[in-house]
Amino acid sequence: MAGACFLHRFFQHRLGQTRPVTTVKLIIENSIEDRLLEVQRKKTELANMTLGQNFSKAEVLQRRMDELQQLFGT
Repeated sequence: MAGACFLHRFFQHRLGQTRPVTTVKLIIENSIEDRLLEVQRKKTELANMTLGQNFSKAEVLQRRMDELQQLFGT
């Protein structure tokens, strides 16, 4: 589950709760989900760093190719 979606669901279930809740997300090492989370982390970093900056079409395409290679381990 994507980070924003995960947080949305977490807070949605917390509405009206008075007791603390602990959430644990288990990820299998070297799985597609593990790689997706890494790509998500990098995209979040990039978005935070580059707000307001413009990238060329070639730079965007290269980034996407890098992400796909990371996801599928090629």
